[in-house]
Amino acid sequence: MINLNTGVALSQTTVNEITNTNTTVTNSETTINEVDEEILQEFHHNTKIFPENSGIALTLTAGPVANAFDGDVWGRLTDEDGNHFDEMFTRHPTWDRHLSAIVMEDASARDKVYHLEISYGDSRTMVTRMRFIAGNTKAGATNRTAVRAVHVPAGERIYYHMMCETANATLEVHLRAHCHEPDEGVSYANTH
Repeated sequence: MINLNTGVALSQTTVNEITNTNTTVTNSETTINEVDEEILQEFHHNTKIFPENSGIALTLTAGPVANAFDGDVWGRLTDEDGNHFDEMFTRHPTWDRHLSAIVMEDASARDKVYHLEISYGDSRTMVTRMRFIAGNTKAGATNRTAVRAVHVPAGERIYYHMMCETANATLEVHLRAHCHEPDEGVSYANTH
């Protein structure tokens, strides 16, 4: 192989280094493209709302002792009609789920701090932790917490536990979430 700029022949070692560099660049471009697709899905997706009916509430309850979780007790995210958040994505049962926001709508204890943890699976793998302060018992629409958490693998059950400055306090919320499709060469935006 000849260096086209200088006309000097390149050694086999130099040729191998150039080939390895080109392979690394190609692999890096693939990784960058995968990251770009992941970012695109975060900004451009069909958001699901849970509960799916405006007349149904999702009420979370704190433990029986103020400022403490109820040991290892975790509850499934289940609305008042018995629908489970983790079963909402039946159209794509093999796709990972991503919780993108929690909106606090109502709180039983005014001017109190709520600490919420969400996990998945039998081992209770942590998805996210957050803290709310309920200034009013009927929260404003702006009391929203964005969630940038790990994906929940398809098929896993999703749980919560919560503590509050007031024992047994309740928090009414709705969740926003979306799926992440596996790499199947299908446009994400057109499949939801």
